Amino acid sequence: MGPYEKPNVAFVLETIYGVFCWWLYGGGMSLFWIIALFNLANASFFIKAIPGPEKYLAHRPTWIATVVALQIIVTAVLVGLFS
Repeated sequence: MGPYEKPNVAFVLETIYGVFCWWLYGGGMSLFWIIALFNLANASFFIKAIPGPEKYLAHRPTWIATVVALQIIVTAVLVGLFS
């Protein structure tokens, strides 16, 4: 693919978008850290060089979907509580 793989770009854009929304709507520092930390927690799903739980989820599409869904739910709840 080359030096700039699309998942890496997606990770950066998602992080920038989250921080931009936080800034635009005047969120507090606790919300900023939730956005930053949960984006960093996703890094292994986007960037191949960062090891993560993916090796345990290989060939288990239901587990991958479950982990992603749970992460979305937890993130949404925390963002809702701290916004």
